[in-house]
Amino acid sequence: MRLNLGILAAREQQPNVINPMTAEEMWKSQPKFQKYPLHDFKNYNKNMKALVSQKVRRAATEEAIYQEDMRQHTHKEITCRGTPLWNKHAAKAMLIKDVEDGIRTNYETTAAMGIKGSLSSLPL
Repeated sequence: MRLNLGILAAREQQPNVINPMTAEEMWKSQPKFQKYPLHDFKNYNKNMKALVSQKVRRAATEEAIYQEDMRQHTHKEITCRGTPLWNKHAAKAMLIKDVEDGIRTNYETTAAMGIKGSLSSLPL
């Protein structure tokens, strides 16, 4: 699979600033941090920044792979059974609007009225 290297290159060029404060400034900023020796806190802070940077790079890579995969494998308009996909069907928007408006909240009423319009293309 080919990665979109342009996306990755653009993300690598962005400054990866986790916190612009130095370790000593952070240590002084919180009384809870001062419970630990400054040397240990500096080491912990350095390791944490490296870990977070690594996870951000990994997430950016996975996002680029996902976007490339979604671009290559577009969704179909109908299912293998020949019915429209619900998430792209006009009836989905109609149902959302009806629920928001408080219309047809009772299933028996809806079934008794019959199914009309774009809903008729969906199986029961």
